[in-house]
Amino acid sequence: MNPTPNDTILLFIHIQKTAGQTLRAILRRQYGDDACIEIGKSVHHTSLAELKRLHQSERNKLRCAMAHLPYGLHSFFNKPHAYFTMLRDPLERAVSQYFYICRTPTNERYSAIKKTGFSFLSYVENNEFGRPDNMQTRYVTGEYTKREMTLDDLKNAQYMLLNDYTAFGITERFNDSIRLFTKYFNWRKLPFESKNRTANRPAIDSLHHKAVQLLKEKNYFDLKLHEFAQRAFSKRIHNS
Repeated sequence: MNPTPNDTILLFIHIQKTAGQTLRAILRRQYGDDACIEIGKSVHHTSLAELKRLHQSERNKLRCAMAHLPYGLHSFFNKPHAYFTMLRDPLERAVSQYFYICRTPTNERYSAIKKTGFSFLSYVENNEFGRPDNMQTRYVTGEYTKREMTLDDLKNAQYMLLNDYTAFGITERFNDSIRLFTKYFNWRKLPFESKNRTANRPAIDSLHHKAVQLLKEKNYFDLKLHEFAQRAFSKRIHNS
């Protein structure tokens, strides 16, 4: 396992509720605020339009770009790049996302959930109020706007994880993920604490049975991708 060269920019594809906030904090401690950029729609983030306006020489000074965006960021940088991401059990991720929104009145989807009486079933039936199904498969492949995911998309996501992503982690094995990233990216070993965790969240088994079954059906390819990623991750840890 050869560490990534220092002139490479790391591109972190941050899928929501996969422990990405904790990883973002780690990245800033590794490279410093001036060498990192967070890209997204939040007022605290750099927009894609702003990134496009940034001179290439300034972009090339960056060591890490973090984004709530699907695969494709490399097109903005004229230097070697290395993609990495975190994957999580899709049911746990969706449930965590739901309860986070319920407890965050400033979230853009809070009002829609409140109108349903905070119904988890309505949340799932309405595709999480605007969010497409199989979110992780879409992010990994870059096919976010595609109407429906197919078996070919799953196969492509599996291929890309092993070939287009330098590394990937598993939220359920966060410490092992950090250990693997440390070797791949030649990081310093630093202590860290978990951030943005959804506290006191009910277990999936206690939720509306129909909603959980529907969530499984809607995220079939994500479930298969997570199973595949877990096996591949275990092999990488064993060989590291």
